[in-house]
Amino acid sequence: MEWQGFPYELRTKWEQFQKNNLNKSINRQMNEFISENYVANKWPSATEEELFNEKIDLINYFRDDDFFLFKSIPLDKNLNEQFLNLSLLSVESFLVDVTKERNIDNDFEEELLISLKNKNKVHLRVELFANRNFDISSEEIERIVKKKIREIEKNKYLQQVNLEINVYNGEGLANLINKYSYQEGVKGTSILKIKKSDDSSKNYLKEANLENIPIYITILNGASLKGIYIDLKKVNRVYDLFSLNVREYVSLKRVDSQIRDTIEKDPNRFFIYNNGLTIVGKNIDFNIDGKTLKIDDMCILNGAQTVSIIGETDDQEDLSKVFVLAKVIDISNFNRMDDVEEFVAGISLASNNQKPIKNQDLISQIPLVRKYQIKFDKASEKFGSLLQFQIKRSDEIKNQIKKINKQKPIDIDGFIKLYLWALLSKPGTSRSSINSYLSLDSPKFKKISRIFEYLDPEKKAEKFFFIEDTWLIKDVINKFVGKKLKSVELESINDNLKREKKEFLNNGRLFISTIFIDVRKTFNDKNYLENLKKRSNVENYWIEEQGKLTAVFDRTDSIQQTKLIKEKLLKFLDEEFESIYNAFFAIKPNTKTTANATKEDSIYYEFAKKYINEEVNGKEYIKKRFIDLFKLVE
Repeated sequence: MEWQGFPYELRTKWEQFQKNNLNKSINRQMNEFISENYVANKWPSATEEELFNEKIDLINYFRDDDFFLFKSIPLDKNLNEQFLNLSLLSVESFLVDVTKERNIDNDFEEELLISLKNKNKVHLRVELFANRNFDISSEEIERIVKKKIREIEKNKYLQQVNLEINVYNGEGLANLINKYSYQEGVKGTSILKIKKSDDSSKNYLKEANLENIPIYITILNGASLKGIYIDLKKVNRVYDLFSLNVREYVSLKRVDSQIRDTIEKDPNRFFIYNNGLTIVGKNIDFNIDGKTLKIDDMCILNGAQTVSIIGETDDQEDLSKVFVLAKVIDISNFNRMDDVEEFVAGISLASNNQKPIKNQDLISQIPLVRKYQIKFDKASEKFGSLLQFQIKRSDEIKNQIKKINKQKPIDIDGFIKLYLWALLSKPGTSRSSINSYLSLDSPKFKKISRIFEYLDPEKKAEKFFFIEDTWLIKDVINKFVGKKLKSVELESINDNLKREKKEFLNNGRLFISTIFIDVRKTFNDKNYLENLKKRSNVENYWIEEQGKLTAVFDRTDSIQQTKLIKEKLLKFLDEEFESIYNAFFAIKPNTKTTANATKEDSIYYEFAKKYINEEVNGKEYIKKRFIDLFKLVE
């Protein structure tokens, strides 16, 4: 079935995706297509269990302080008032169920409930995807959405929810997906019109700084900015224009409306009110006719919001009086690509270091991190791995990730989380306090930034295999949890025990993942667990090469034996989950809920000590099972 509104390339990809997934329902196909091509690229650390919640038929993912819901309208239906209302009603019903603690059975719902219980203001972003056509106008969609938002705001159970709703058709989804298929800068030469100066022969001011980098100050015509934007939009390449900007353009409704009002009602003041643009490019030339600027590989480092709003103005809007101040920097004089990247990163960070940006976006601009991505992806290709390292902006390798559906991207926060739980044995911190490690000014970040040097796959292949194995363990455990939650529901046990098990499955995934890694560490270093409690600076144990880091699984063939490892690990979990759960429950303080207990590293240490000492070292058959699991090739 064709998704109407898709441009040709994406429509072809969708048709091929359908052929590869004939055993799934059409709507499941669409949910997975959206997940793999949009959600998994924008939030790559999301697991399959987090993305799909069959109970409410939503694709959902919880991240930081924001909550996101994704829902697609049935493929055989166009988006009309009835289906839009039904979709919005299902979102409202879901929220009410959570506030009333009905059927809370995954991390997303648990975290949402905790925030609401703690009287926190919850920002909820809902994205609805209409799989075919809009049978109603955008104005009608806006009216229905606003009405539902007002209703939800009046609901006594949902007073703390700040709701944002976006509705997309096929073209809208195509634009979202195309963000992750960009090139750095607009290919070729762009021509921009500049404002004629009233009292000077030149329409620009040139200044060369101490590094001999030509910098120009000029005033650009809004209509010519729109022309470039529209030309790129026609071929779905708008994001090339902003590819080096650390943040994507995010719609901020109040600010957007003010900018649009100025364009429509008082265009002469746009130049006064607007902060202007920062543009980089090559071969900059103002001397064609004194009225235009020629620039190769043009890219906007600051001002994506301004250009996007100008670009999306109605065709009948007169932009002849709209002018924008621009700082234009010529990067042609750089001889080394590394110097260009460092220079652009510095401008981008300085221009955008303000509140709407995520810390992950700023980290992505550090040259050390950008170089690590290249090394990691080369190692991944060399060893036939399914992992790819993803910083904020996608590149050609990320294009490959999208085409090969089974590949798994690791983003920056996912990588730092892995460092905390897998290397430092801190699953509680990884689950609850990650933000304190993602601030560039934080002493914690300065410490853990060394991980990009320590886990350099070019220096030692075992370090790449360690990352690959820990990611495999996490993925397998997530799949096991989804399966086990259903079986626990059917167990003939009392309700309290059933609830405790489900809470541990939902909240203790990193505890379970970490215990497998730490068992292997104790095989390499019999004093690891004992020393873990004593070490005041566990980072130095690894960074200074005191600890012996190896792959978790000994194997000779990555692809073939990965399948065997997954099968053995799932079987192990099926048969030994009760012993893992019992070890945790035996040390859990009665004063703490399971959700809170799994946020504390000290409780993890007590759990690990009990399980490893009493189960692994105390029961020979369990120890042998671990040895068999870790060492497939004797």
